[in-house]
Amino acid sequence: MQRHHQGIGRGDQARSRALWAEAEPLLREHGEWLALAELQCFRARDLARDGEVERARATIAEAAQWLARADAPASAPARRDCLASEGVVERVSGHAARGVALLESAVAMERQAGRAEQGTFVELLNVLARTYFDAARYRDAVQAARQAAALIARLGLDHTSHAATARVLQALALREGGRPLEALPLQAPVAGATPRLSERIQYAATLLQLARLDGLVATLDELLVVSRSVNPSAQRDVRLLQVRTLTDLGRWQEAAAPLADAEALFAPLRATQHYAWHRLLLARVHWALASGDASRAQGALDEARVVVQAAGQGDDPAWHKIHQLQARVHLASGRATEALKAIDDALDWSQRLAVDPDGSLQVADDRLLRARAQRLLGHVEAAHADAALAERHARAAGGDDHPLVRLAHEELLH
Repeated sequence: MQRHHQGIGRGDQARSRALWAEAEPLLREHGEWLALAELQCFRARDLARDGEVERARATIAEAAQWLARADAPASAPARRDCLASEGVVERVSGHAARGVALLESAVAMERQAGRAEQGTFVELLNVLARTYFDAARYRDAVQAARQAAALIARLGLDHTSHAATARVLQALALREGGRPLEALPLQAPVAGATPRLSERIQYAATLLQLARLDGLVATLDELLVVSRSVNPSAQRDVRLLQVRTLTDLGRWQEAAAPLADAEALFAPLRATQHYAWHRLLLARVHWALASGDASRAQGALDEARVVVQAAGQGDDPAWHKIHQLQARVHLASGRATEALKAIDDALDWSQRLAVDPDGSLQVADDRLLRARAQRLLGHVEAAHADAALAERHARAAGGDDHPLVRLAHEELLH
């Protein structure tokens, strides 16, 4: 899953920490327990984003002690802020489900206190949407982002960063939840605006999922040049999109060069078996299948499985891609029975992740694979039933001109 928010810069972090170091003893000296608690809770967010998760948790625990000393009625907003900060700490540390529970509690507190029509509530809804997204609860993420957008409109905050965040989160959750056609207008460049590189990369990723490949190669070439002056993460993202785009265009020989460059960019992550390494491995599987090397595809897939398994997140949506690619490897090797089992595992995931149970591009893809496996096994009626469902989902989620619509219809004719 691609991350879409940039953290604050190192210089900003250094300035923040210097200010905290200056303010903390003054607050202690004057018994400003509430201000001290709020300071500590925001400090915890910064620590977590900088990878210091245990220090962040200790800072939250310390803030709870200051809150206990503060006047209870006056401390309610600070308690909300600290719950939200704790939720952010858990999300950043890879425990999005815990983060969701904490943020839902913070949202409930604000609603009960009658503070659900304020600018601070917009930020809270956006943080909740982001955490739902990281927990792969895409339907809930869309709902929270839409609530934030509606409140932004009511409060006249349309041109703020909160509005941009709500729009980005809604688009990403729609795309990852199988509705890229709905995501696209939320990501399309706005006249007169200069989108951030991360937004341009995400827009390209949505175009790729919709198979709108005309001009995408040139766009990605341009983004690659820009990304080289930004950060390695952006460069890695662009390279992976290039591999997939060229492969999907049938130009897998040309895709070998960006794949090799991507492998070099990911090499430092490979050395530590960093979680992000699995993204390169899955791109390698996709490319190897296109080049007709099922054995190489299986090797990369096995390695990806180990990396994702080591992360210990059973609800990781990467498992959907792993199961689906495993089905493709089995089909490429003529193992239809094994393919059907892998497809059923993938389908369980895509149905669970779908924003709309009646229209998901990922479900369409899985249903089409299932139809092919059923046909190879001689189960003609079952194959036709899966192909019909694939066509319906593809049309609803990707539009009438999406290639999956045509491929599903062709499968129905077998």
